Amino acid sequence: MKLANNMTKMTDSVMFKEGKNIASESRKNIFSGKVTPGLAPATIGRRGEGTSDYEADGHRPSTTSNTNPLYYTGELHDSIRATKTGVEMKAYGEKHHRGWGEVKREFIEMPGSDNMKKHEEKLDIELVEEMIKKMMF
Repeated sequence: MKLANNMTKMTDSVMFKEGKNIASESRKNIFSGKVTPGLAPATIGRRGEGTSDYEADGHRPSTTSNTNPLYYTGELHDSIRATKTGVEMKAYGEKHHRGWGEVKREFIEMPGSDNMKKHEEKLDIELVEEMIKKMMF
């Protein structure tokens, strides 16, 4: 009975941890420059000159030599976080990930991917251990 009474709490906890892992791996994808396709030469040039038409909070970013796609200001990277219901980020992140009016750049780490397997195996073990604990004590 104790297991049944705690099942929702335990699965919610595992889902939140999974969301944290997805957010973390997605931020790593952006920061490390693993996002493809890379930037167009013209975009790299605009970033270097500080003439990009991208505006963050009403201001244009300064010049940068950073050529990582989706990491001009760091706003998208910094906005990716887990919630009780999944993962949230700046709205333009999903547009880029899905290619909705933007260059499609899949950066969100999905459950079951190679990068997520190590996290998911650990969460599976934690859940089973917690279930056993609830059944025994």
